[in-house]
Formats: sequence, structure tokens, C-alpha cells
Amino acid sequence: MREKVREAPIRNYVAAGILAVTTALLGLVVFLCADGWQEYQDSIIDNQKEQMLLTTEALCRNMDIFIRDAQSDLAVLSRLSQQSYMEGDFQDQLFRSYIREHDGFTTDILITGSSLDDVLYSAQNTTIEEIFRHGSTDEGQVVQMRTGDGKLCLMLGQSCGEGRILWLLVDLKDYFETLISDIRLGNNGYVLVKNSQGLILMHPDSQQYGIDVIDDRKKLYPGVDLTSLEQLIDAQLEGGSGVMEYDSYWWMDPQLPRVHKVAAWAPVPIGEDFLVISSVMDHSDIDIPTADSITRMGSAALLLAVAVLALSTYLVKLLHDRRLSLQEITHLKERGTLLEQLHRSQEAIAHQQRLQIVGTMTGGIAHEFNNLLTPILGHADLMLMELSEDSPLWESAVEISDAAARCKEIIQQLSALSRKNVEAAYRLLPADAVINRVMKMVQSACPSNVQIITRVELENVMILGNETQLQQVILNICVNAFQAIGSGEGTLTITAAVLSPRQQQAMEMLTEQQREIPHLSLVFTDTGCGMSSATLEQIFDPFFTTKKMGQGTGLGLALAQQIIQAHHGIIYAQSALGQGSSFYLLLPVSGSQTTEAATPVRHTGGVLSILLTGENPKVLEPLAAGLREKEVRVATCSWNEVEGQLAQNNFQVLVMDCGQQQDTVLSLCTHLRESGSRIPRLLLATKLTMETAQARQQGLLQQVLLQPVSDQEVFLEAQKLSKML
Repeated sequence: MREKVREAPIRNYVAAGILAVTTALLGLVVFLCADGWQEYQDSIIDNQKEQMLLTTEALCRNMDIFIRDAQSDLAVLSRLSQQSYMEGDFQDQLFRSYIREHDGFTTDILITGSSLDDVLYSAQNTTIEEIFRHGSTDEGQVVQMRTGDGKLCLMLGQSCGEGRILWLLVDLKDYFETLISDIRLGNNGYVLVKNSQGLILMHPDSQQYGIDVIDDRKKLYPGVDLTSLEQLIDAQLEGGSGVMEYDSYWWMDPQLPRVHKVAAWAPVPIGEDFLVISSVMDHSDIDIPTADSITRMGSAALLLAVAVLALSTYLVKLLHDRRLSLQEITHLKERGTLLEQLHRSQEAIAHQQRLQIVGTMTGGIAHEFNNLLTPILGHADLMLMELSEDSPLWESAVEISDAAARCKEIIQQLSALSRKNVEAAYRLLPADAVINRVMKMVQSACPSNVQIITRVELENVMILGNETQLQQVILNICVNAFQAIGSGEGTLTITAAVLSPRQQQAMEMLTEQQREIPHLSLVFTDTGCGMSSATLEQIFDPFFTTKKMGQGTGLGLALAQQIIQAHHGIIYAQSALGQGSSFYLLLPVSGSQTTEAATPVRHTGGVLSILLTGENPKVLEPLAAGLREKEVRVATCSWNEVEGQLAQNNFQVLVMDCGQQQDTVLSLCTHLRESGSRIPRLLLATKLTMETAQARQQGLLQQVLLQPVSDQEVFLEAQKLSKML
């Protein structure tokens, strides 16, 4: 209710303001019409005179620029004509080609001796009938003349060597009809051009060409009064600019009516001489429209006042309704935006929680199943070693072993549901096999206009990584190369090799520690459009893309960089516009591929001693029992008891069940090495990670086996490690 009370005075104030403005406007119009008629008319006339003078000065500047450009062209033609090869037909073709290109202005090109009467060459066979003015400028000579066929021309000349002069003829009539004749000044106004002697060079009436503006008109029109016109011409021939009212005649009308005119003029300097451009219009073309406009203005103001008074109330209402509508729309938009943001946030939180739950469940389930499968595999191997193949229990033992192996595969598939496990699932991969497999996908995505050249020089080279992620990086780089090449013919060259020590030392992007590790170099070079330096600096930034809207997210190379960095590698690019691009991948090499016999063997005796440690006795005890069957001396302990056991007993190998305590294992290995212990260390882990790979490279671990494992696998690996002591 209070809001409505406040709005009523506002509407009254707005209506009163509109009424006051309307009344003041009406009074002002009446005052101007009654008392300010003459003053307003004079200002309109003065303004029109200024516009005429500005127009005239603009025409003068245009003609001055045209003459300078023509003199520049003439200078070029003059230099060319002095060349040794510019003779005969070649010179004639050049001049005629220039005339064709400048058709409408340039009518001919002449070459004369020191005298204009000595014409040595004419592209259009022009003859000189009469010369009005002959002057000079800084750039050469200027002649006003009439040709044999009656054309008035401006001749621009420059020396072309050996006493000859090259002349460029400008048809003044063509120039006028092209650049000046379309200018309209009132109903009958026009523009004309005179020289400094009062000779008309350009005029809308072709009969006026070449006549003296005073003397010849007295002969053509005897009895006319040219006193006022003579005063105007005297002022114009002084070489300045100005505006003047005078009395004259319309020379293009056969009845020769006498009128009061307004003329604005300005000079076009040509060396020491000049031309005069004059704009002329009827004075009545200014007076009559001014009076009509004032009358129309008064009528319009009167109608406007009535209309404003009638619409003021309605306008206030519309403004009020519009304000209320805008407030309501703004409020609804804000509420809609907040609700949408809240809905998206809730969905994102719920999705993230589901992912976390799935990741936690799958990781825990995989770990527990691995703990259960380890004793199953161990006891199955014990049965197979103790039973003969003709035993009725042999097939049952084989079935148990095969079922446990299939369960191991299912657990690995279950672990793939967890994003965290997928990203951290690193294993030793043969580099050439990874590249060959992904190249099949690249070939299927390759357009027909692109040729792929591969140079893979890798043999028995192993890398530690996630094959799916590495394939994603390679495929993304190749697809980007195809898009950079586009629809034209192009080539993508893929080179893979292990860097030599000298090459690694030359790599500035590698740290001192990285240079000590062999690296695999994978290079992708395309012949596409390339990238500028500014684009090259941003290609690995998230959401940066040069593609059109909807054709790219800008995340491909950003994800590729994250994946390569997670593999402790380096990715960088080199490119230039129009010269293609090269992408470089540097990945640490983890050793050479070796083929080893995996056939189980029975231990026939020995003094091998192993210390088993871990967090789960269900895993340790079956392993210990299986190893004891092979006449191995085995002891089990917790993490805290390892150092005491090693100090009291002479063990040859330390076997550690990692479980979920990777940090504990790595800390123990570091402590053992610092304390001087040389016992080989074998890790049993559910998955390979970059941390465990680094620990192996640094000597903290000697070997890693993926769970579930059998006692036979542990026995064989422990035998190898025992020889290291």
C-alpha cells in the first residue's frame, strides 16, 4: 500500500514535467518564427556557404592528389623508358597497357624532343593544336592544351633522357564527368574549373570549354551585364579561397535568366601556377527551403505539443507497468538461475559420491579377493606337486588351479570399474607392441589425403605405464595432426627410438636426475598449417582451442600432458605458421624385455632361507607352508619385527606382502638400505605404481610380483635374488 502511495506522486511529477517541456518547446518555436526569422535564415545561409566551401576545398585536394599520383606514375614510366630493353613494341605495349588500365583519365602518352612541336612518339596519335599555359613544378612540366580533335587536356611531363620528354595526357572532360559532374548544388547549381587566366577548363556545358569567362562571354552574349561576375573573377584569380554572392546568368539556359548566385572557390596549386575550382548555386535554393522548413517546423511543433499532451498520461502508465514487469522478470530469472545452479551442484555431488563409493568398494573387494586367492593358488600348487598325473585327485587339483586363475582375471576386470585404479594401473609394457597396436587405430582414423610414415627402432625396450592412457595420448596427437593438415595432401611421420647418452645430455628440458635414466623418444611430425608462437604457448592449457565452437573442448592436449607427467615423462611441441608441427614424447625406459621359463620346477633341496612379512597372516601362512614343502627355511613376522629377525637370523631374501601399506613398505626399504642391510627385497603387490617402479630403479626393491601369486613363483624369484648376496 505504501508503494502505491509513493508511486502516485511520481506519476504526477512526470506528467507535470512533460507538460512543462511541451509548453516551453511550443513557446520557443513561436518565438523563433515571429522574432528570429531573419537571424535563423542568415545562419542557415552562412552554414550553406561553409558547406559549399568545404566541398570545393575537398575537390581541390582530390585534384591535387590525382595530379601528384599521375606525376608519380609518370616518374616510374620515365625510368622504365630509359632501360635498354624498353624499345619498339615492348615500350608501346607498356604505354598502351597503362592507358587501358587508367581509361577515363589518361588519354595518351607522348614522347617529344626539347620542343612540343617535335613529337617522337604518340600511343594514340594525338596532335597538339593549341597551348594555353606552359609551366613547371618540382616534379616536371605542366601544360594546358587543346588536341587536334578538340579535347582539353592537362599534360604532365618529365625528362626521360637524351633530351627527350615523356608526357602523360589527362582528358579534363573525362575527369570532370567521372569525379565532379555528379555533385549537385541545389536545383541548378554546378561546379566548374578555370585556369589562372580565367579560361574555362571544365564545365557542365561542353560549349563553355576553352572560353574566357569574361571576354569570350561578352562576345557570345552581347549586352549582358557582367560587372558583378567580373568582381568575382578578379577575387578568384588572386589565388586564394573564399565565398561571394553575385549577380549572373544561367549560361546553359537558352533564355539566359538573370539570377542571384552564391559561389565558393579554392585554388589547386600546380608549381608556380594554379587552377580554380568554383562551386555555384542559386541563392533562392537556400532561402525557399529555409522558409519552408520554418513553416513545417512550426506546424510540426504544434502537432507535437497536442500529441505529447494526449500521450503523457498513457506514457507514464506504460513506464510504470514496464518497471514492474522488469522487476518481476529479473526476480524470476534470478530464482531460476539459483535453482538451476543448486540442481547441478546436487547432481555433481551425488555423482561424485557414487564414484567414490564405487572406487572404494572395488578397491577393497579386489584386495580381499586377492588375499583369498593367494592361499587357494598356493595349496593347489602343493597338491599338483605331491600328486601324480594318474591320481584320481589330479584333475580336481588342476580344476582348482584353473578356477583360481579365472578368478584372478575377474578381479582385474572388477578393479577396472574404479577410476582411481585404472589411472594408477601401471605395468611393464613392450614399447614396440604398444605403438604397433595404437597405430592400427590411427590408420583407421586417417583420412585418405594423409600419408603416415612410421620409423620405429625399438627392440626389447620396456616402459612402465598404463597402455590405455598412452594409446589415448598418441591417438589424440595423431587426430590433431590430421585436422591441422585439413583437406589438402599431407604427411604424418612417426619416429620412435631410444635416445643416446649424448642426445639426453643435450635435452635442456630433462633434469640432471632424468638424464641418468634412458629415455624413449616418440616424435610426431606433420605438414599441416602450423601454429603461431602465441598459440604454441597455450596449447597445453585446459579449455584452450583454435577449433570452431562445438568442434573441440580444448582438453585433449591438457589431459595428454597430465598423463605423460604421471608417467614421469615430458611432452612438448615445436611449430611455426605454414611449416607444420612436431610433438615430442619422452618416456623413461624401465629395462629390456626378456623371456624366461615359467615352467614350475620342484626343489630338490637346498639351504634357501626367506623372511616373510606383511599385514595379513592368511596370505603369509599358505605361502610359508608351500615354501617349506620345497625345503626352504621360512619365518614370518610383522613389520615391526623385521629388523630384529634380520639381526638374529641369516636370511637370504626378504619377501614383503604390500597389501594396502605401500608407504610402510617403502619406508622400511629405505631404512634397511640406510642401515647397511644388503638383503634382496621382493615385494608382493596388488598393482604396479609409479612409486614402486621408482623404488626398484633406485635399488630400494629388487623385484615386484603382482598378487595373487603362488609359492612356486615366489620360490623361483627368491632363488634368483639369493644369488645377489
